[in-house]
Amino acid sequence: MVFTSFVFLFAFLPLMLLGFYALRFYQQDFLAKVFLILGSLFFYGFWNPSYLVLLLGSIGVNFLIGEIILNANKFFLSSSLNLSGGGGKMPLFRILSF
Repeated sequence: MVFTSFVFLFAFLPLMLLGFYALRFYQQDFLAKVFLILGSLFFYGFWNPSYLVLLLGSIGVNFLIGEIILNANKFFLSSSLNLSGGGGKMPLFRILSF
């Protein structure tokens, strides 16, 4: 399913909007979020289900890294952000003359 396909525009998108706002109307905010997450996983798995495994693995790894960062001390936090963020990549690009 692609964002510009008729299936997405006239079936999937209206169903997701209707379900989300119906759950929000009945003050079921947690269920509305779960509905969107499941709909998103269905959307990405519709075209090729093997990508769904990759997506779930990426979500799991990102969650674990976030938990490690939240539970770490400040030295580890600042060094990990420096190595993985923009500050760690800039010297590499300058040295390699990109």
